[in-house]
Amino acid sequence: MQVARRALGSAKIAVVLPGDAPLIRTETLRAMLAAHRSGNAAATVLSAVVSDPSGYGRVLRKSETAVQAIVEESQLTGEQRELNEINSRFIASRWRSSGRHSRG
Repeated sequence: MQVARRALGSAKIAVVLPGDAPLIRTETLRAMLAAHRSGNAAATVLSAVVSDPSGYGRVLRKSETAVQAIVEESQLTGEQRELNEINSRFIASRWRSSGRHSRG
């Protein structure tokens, strides 16, 4: 976190990109950032709907535009296993100059 604080400085948004994820297109990241900036969410999660979600955490939604929770596969209930929207681990989040993620 200390390295992130120095690197982010007075930035308003922090973007988390998993190092072990497959390549992602610049256009996809730009679209995620645009959606984050235009919304009023503390965080924006890039998700995907796939035919076989095995091995991935699932996105549980409150509504079409709001995430209720992300549940790792090992913690899923039987009903949640039927969901096919997965967490990519690409996240844009509000960032305060104090170096903490904003929760709202």
